Amino acid sequence: MSTPFFTIITATYNRASLLPVAIRSVLGQTFNDFEYIIVDDGSTDDTSAVVASFKDDRIRYVYQSNSERSAARNNGLKLAKGRFICFIDSDDEYLPGFLQSFYNYIEQHNFEKAFYYAGSIIDDGIQKLNSNIYSDKKQHPAVWAWHELLLNCGVCISRDFFELHQFPVQFNVWEDMHLWLRLLVQYPFYQLPDFLAIVHQHNDRSINNMFESVDIAHIDKYAQSVNHLYNNYRSLISRHLTNEMRRDFLHDKYWIFAEIAVQKKFNAKAFMLFKRTLRNKPSFLFNPKFIKVFLLMIKKTLF
Repeated sequence: MSTPFFTIITATYNRASLLPVAIRSVLGQTFNDFEYIIVDDGSTDDTSAVVASFKDDRIRYVYQSNSERSAARNNGLKLAKGRFICFIDSDDEYLPGFLQSFYNYIEQHNFEKAFYYAGSIIDDGIQKLNSNIYSDKKQHPAVWAWHELLLNCGVCISRDFFELHQFPVQFNVWEDMHLWLRLLVQYPFYQLPDFLAIVHQHNDRSINNMFESVDIAHIDKYAQSVNHLYNNYRSLISRHLTNEMRRDFLHDKYWIFAEIAVQKKFNAKAFMLFKRTLRNKPSFLFNPKFIKVFLLMIKKTLF
């Protein structure tokens, strides 16, 4: 088998109803030199039947026992043969010119081994919003990505980089950014000026469930993943990603959910989130925003 230019990887779990849109968007690409690896992470629904219904030799279906998304993506990386790797989640969609645009851009850069990225359209069912793209060249790409959160369906990365770097298997939250940031501080980064994929917002997205229920255990996993990056790759990232950025990130994350918990009258959760917020930024105790929300919690408790 000849080496395809692209390998596209989808890690999926019990998304049989959503997966066909992603698959059709991959098979409908105007650029055809690719393989498509679908790693089924132990689904108990009709995922295998859905994949089998697509008769295309470029699809490689792999089933594994449930090991979470990082392990599934790493499994796909281990099997990948393409020169460049792309990812698409089972609930997202490529526009028809996704691969052709990346190929043209990579060709313009003499097929340089690098981290390439394109914008995505975020569709919440009511309106469509373009994700931000990297434009401030005075700001290091890793710093930009830290604040923006890169979307998986927008990345295209040299396969060689994954020989040394993979997704952290102990995390199923922020695991993608954990890897992207490690790559961005080491390798060239290029931003395509195009929006080439669609991120579909829906109630079954894990992040939406986290907001709805204010799942503190899930939020804590964010912190654990961030801290793992800083504690284990300090010498690699410290030039661009400071400890102050980490504290600010964790403070902001906990504060967002503390406000939501107060609005939903989840007072016990709000109190726990207040403590986590102040742990990262103790001076926030005297901030008018904190005082206002804390008093609102007391008001909602009494009335």
